[in-house]
Amino acid sequence: MAEMKQLGKDLKLEDATFFDGLSGPEVTHLKDFETIHSADNVRQALLIRLNCRKGDLWAHPNFGNPVWDMLSRPMDENFIGDATRGIKECLSAEPRAELIRIEAQPDYLSRQIDFTIRY
Repeated sequence: MAEMKQLGKDLKLEDATFFDGLSGPEVTHLKDFETIHSADNVRQALLIRLNCRKGDLWAHPNFGNPVWDMLSRPMDENFIGDATRGIKECLSAEPRAELIRIEAQPDYLSRQIDFTIRY
């Protein structure tokens, strides 16, 4: 239980999957802010970090994902390698999570890559 406590507690955001800086905290039926804790808190923190462009937070210029600045590049093996390294860099800044592996599944026709992250 002490290990879970170390993972922290925070406000639960409405939709941390597509964090855009405008999402607000969820409110309970009692009009109170809902909280998130333990592993769910770490997952939300990782999603926020991944969906925030590196440098967008003026008080934390190293926070965020550098992949956002690579999106206009051609999608090839170099891009996939650079994007994977960018994701690793982004996630390594979160001390509560240990990255195990990142897998990339590119779809060249639709110009999309699905990254599976194990932590």
